[in-house]
Amino acid sequence: MKVVSISKKKQPAAGALRMTGTVLLILSLLLLTWLLPWQVSKGWLLHADNYGAGFRISAYLVRGCSGLVTAGVLLYLLRKDLIAAVLGTVSGVTVLAVLLRAMQIAEERGWSGRTEASFGLQAATVWRNGLAPSFATVVLLLLLALTRYFSLSERALRQQKRDAKERAENASAPSILDSGTDRSA
Repeated sequence: MKVVSISKKKQPAAGALRMTGTVLLILSLLLLTWLLPWQVSKGWLLHADNYGAGFRISAYLVRGCSGLVTAGVLLYLLRKDLIAAVLGTVSGVTVLAVLLRAMQIAEERGWSGRTEASFGLQAATVWRNGLAPSFATVVLLLLLALTRYFSLSERALRQQKRDAKERAENASAPSILDSGTDRSA
């Protein structure tokens, strides 16, 4: 099989898009994954006595998922794309489940949350507005990691590594009979 080599000089637009995506990924990590969800989880922790123990666990889950997304971004930067995509997916699904459960509880209990601090919005709406933007980071991470993993240049590089490993495994071993020393003396 012929390996196709694609140089970065032939694809300047792809490199610029990837660099822009990486900058956006880091900015969204800081703003949308750490700042907003941590404020929601902080509120849950502060009012855990009123909300119930489930919200304390949910707050720690949201914070743990922020850590998972951060690990995924770091792995993406280290070119471990599949592991980064898996961490991003696990984190995104977990935050979505926590958000949906919290919104369901708020609606069941009729928490209006109509205070000056929440601009007259219901509790479920405030939580949705605080947690939903974190999915932008997860989607961007998945998009960047999977497009790089399945790119032609990365596939060619993996094929070259597999071929080199196969050649090394199939290489004939040196003969132990021809050691080059003479034992007749």
